[in-house]
Formats: sequence, C-alpha cells, structure tokens
Amino acid sequence: MNTFKKNLIFTLTLLFLFSQIYAQDKLTEKLDEVIDKAVELDMFSGCILVAKEDKILYTKATGEANKDFHIQNTLDTKFNIASGTKPFTSTSIMLLVQKGLISVNDSVTKYLPDFPFGDKITIFHLLTHTSGLGPYTREYSERMHNIRGFEDFLNLFVYKEKLSFEPGTKFSYSNSGVIVLGAIIEKVSGLKYAEFLRQNIFIPLNMTNTASIMPEEVITKRASGYIRKITGGFFETSLQVCPPTSATGLRTTVTDLFKFIQAVHNDKLLKKEYKEMMFTPYLSDDLGPYAFLWDVLDGCIYTDCKGAVIGHRGGQPGFETLYYYYLNEKYTIILLSNYSNSRRIYPMIEAIVFGNDYTLPKLPVEIELYSWMKKMGSEYVIQNIDNLLNDNNYTISNSRILNSAGYDLINEGELDYATACFILNVKLFKDDANAYDSLGEAYMKNGQKDLAIKNYEKSLELNPENNNAKEMLDKLKNNG
Repeated sequence: MNTFKKNLIFTLTLLFLFSQIYAQDKLTEKLDEVIDKAVELDMFSGCILVAKEDKILYTKATGEANKDFHIQNTLDTKFNIASGTKPFTSTSIMLLVQKGLISVNDSVTKYLPDFPFGDKITIFHLLTHTSGLGPYTREYSERMHNIRGFEDFLNLFVYKEKLSFEPGTKFSYSNSGVIVLGAIIEKVSGLKYAEFLRQNIFIPLNMTNTASIMPEEVITKRASGYIRKITGGFFETSLQVCPPTSATGLRTTVTDLFKFIQAVHNDKLLKKEYKEMMFTPYLSDDLGPYAFLWDVLDGCIYTDCKGAVIGHRGGQPGFETLYYYYLNEKYTIILLSNYSNSRRIYPMIEAIVFGNDYTLPKLPVEIELYSWMKKMGSEYVIQNIDNLLNDNNYTISNSRILNSAGYDLINEGELDYATACFILNVKLFKDDANAYDSLGEAYMKNGQKDLAIKNYEKSLELNPENNNAKEMLDKLKNNG
C-alpha cells in the first residue's frame, strides 16, 4: 500500500473517531440538559441508562435515595421496579417451558388442583392478561402487609375473585393472573419464586444488585419512594408499597437491568424459538400490543422510529420504571425513579436518542394550577383557564389529570382547592360522569348537601350504571 493510501485511511479513521466522540458529547450534553432541568424543578430523582447494542452510552444518577438522611442516589441504588418485575416472571415461565417441565397451553389446575376456575384458564391466558382475573380484590390494600407467600395471596384474594369475562376473549391487565404464575413456578421448580430468580437469572447474569425481598428485610442501598405534594414537599410511601410478588416489587439497578435486557435479546437465557414465542403479541393494552408479560410495540413510544420496541413499565406509589429495547437500532433506554410521575421525562430522552426535536421539562400542570389559584384566586382561574393554559403552553388532555389532582389536594388537607379542581374539570369535560361524581363528593365533604345532590344526579344522568352515585344520593336524601 502506497503512502497516500495509508495517510488517507489514517485520516478517515481519525475523522470517524472524532465524529463518534462529537456525537457522544452531544448526546451527553442534551441528556444532561433535560435531566438537570427536571432535577431543578424537583420532578425527577433516580437513574438513567442509555446504551447502543452492548455499549453503555450514558448513565446518570441524581436525587436522593433517602430524604430523611440525605443519601444520594448512585448507579448502585436499588429501585422498586413495580410491574417491571413481570418480564422476569415471563422469562422464568419460558425457562420451565424450555426445560420441558410445562407447556403454555396447560391448564392451571394441572399444577394448582385447588384452583377454583376449572380447566378453562391456561398458562397462556395468564401470560397474556386474558384470563378474566382482576388486578386484586379490594381488600388487598388493607391487608397486603400481612401477606408472606403465594399461598396467602391465592387463598385470601385470588381464589375469591369472580371472572370478569370468558378466558381468552379480552385483554384485561391482571396482577392476580401473574400471582398465579408465580405459584406455578414455585410448584414446578420446588423453589421459592425469589430463589428461582436468583438461581436461574441473577447468578448466571451476575446481577449482584437485584433481589426480591420483603419490605422488612435489610437490603443495602435501597431507594425509598416519594410522592410530590401539589402543595409542596413530599410523602414517603413505604406503607403504600406492595410486598414483592411475581407481579411486582423486584429491587434492582439500571446496570443490572441492562444485563437482563441484553441477555434476553442475545439468547443467553432462552433459545431463539422460546424468546420469539415470548415476544409474539397477542392482544393490546392501553399502550399497544402485548405479548407474554412484555410490551412489544410497533415503533417508538413517543417519537418517530420504526421496528419493534420491547420492554415494560411499572409504577407503585413513589416509584416509576420504564425500560425498552429498540429492536432495529439496538438502543436500550432505562429509567428508574423513586418519584411518582418521573416518567414525564422519558419522551424527551427518547427524542434525544433518536435525534428528534425535544422540549425541556416544566412543572406539571396540576402544580402550576395550584400556584395560579393561590396567587389569583380559584374563581379567576376557573373563569380564565383557557387563556392561562394557552399563555403558559399547557394542555389538560383528559379529565383524569384534574380528578387525580383534586383527590391529592383532599389528601393534603386542601378541600377548597380540591373542589375548585373538580369544578374546573366539569367545565372542561362536560360529559364526563366521573368528574361530576368527584365534584359531588367534594361538596358532600364540605357539607354542601344540595350541590352534592345536584352533581351526583348529573353523574347518574350521564352514566346510569354509576352505583356510587346511586349510593351517595340515597345517603344524602334519606340519611343526611
């Protein structure tokens, strides 16, 4: 090779390396800009990881793992990933299928003879949220901290449910169904669910910072969960968080979770045929196509890209999780947070990764709304809401936003401002039965009986099946 060609190759190599370094620096700069702004507004606390194939491009830990002692989050901080646990359960089931120990078409009664719903529910139905089982019974939240095993879950809650539809005919997100899968894993393997994960996933992948443990057990570098108050400050959520099961509650780090994602997609845990079975969408949930306890979306979640996007999201009080693998581009994005509503910054991260336009974070509309009410008065805000939203570049896209804000304000002892939120909600969403129901409740709490009756009647007019409105009206008219 002559000198000219050698110099040309050397120059091109340098240019390529410099371009890679420049691109990396720009990615870091833009991601830092978004995350630093979210931290400035006290909207995000947690860890972010972005990778391309097996190379980690960006990590950041910010905020406090424990506010009482001002302990900072680090990349080793263990977050509760809530329903982000479900893909671990799916992978565990498929490991048993791969070993020939079970079939996804087996009925549940083959492994749990006391299962009260006969042979009509199969493992497939549980994996695809099509079993007809529900999220949990109402009593669960009151008794959850006394639960210490799958047998307790099944006998106290799951087995007392009634099927809401014929198995296989609809999609309905079911934590109960995933609890049953956990019990099957224990029955078939002879191991506790947490031990099965440890032996078959955590140890083989060197996931040394991941565990499924009860809340009272000691675990180093555990993040506490926090909910930001609309009025300022935070609630700590340890008493609201469910104990770990096959449906929720795994504790892990961004780097350990990345090991799991890489192993699944690179066929290190499951052979290709079983991985493809696990990733085949069946029906859709509110986000999009859903496979065996995995989201398998057709294109990016929030921005413009094509190809399958595979992962999951999760939330418990004070914790939020999103992790997705973008099949065409081989990107991985992981967000783990110990703040509720931290997922608001995920679209911005995704936009930056794919080179799209992005905006910087701003305060949630419900916090701005409360601030406006404090400064200008609730009546003024209600009368001028359209101008206030337009001038400050906000939208209120659905009634759930203000409904949640109203109940948050009730919990924070601000009944008058909560009532104003509900009044605003029925102004913006005149045909929403639940908005009138909530306003009726606020008036009832405030002793304004006539207004409570008026709004419950309006709710019942819009939704004749609203049993809560019927009960409240009976109470107000006959007992109050």
